[in-house]
Amino acid sequence: VGVEHDPRGYLQSIYHGIIDDRYNNIKPTLIVSNLSLNTTHRNSLTRAIGVRAISRLNDGELYSVIGKDLRGS
Repeated sequence: VGVEHDPRGYLQSIYHGIIDDRYNNIKPTLIVSNLSLNTTHRNSLTRAIGVRAISRLNDGELYSVIGKDLRGS
């Protein structure tokens, strides 16, 4: 999540639908992103997938992995 361009927020509703369905059916969900978990940051995961989807994800476990960019500079 994070590389797509979604100025109208269309993808937010798609993300929410997927996350909500998986939440309601007690299925595990893995989201991989290079976006910030800081909600005040301009490029945050919250802004990308929406507050409603984040609310569903906050009911589970959240892991943040930080490492070196292997693509180089």
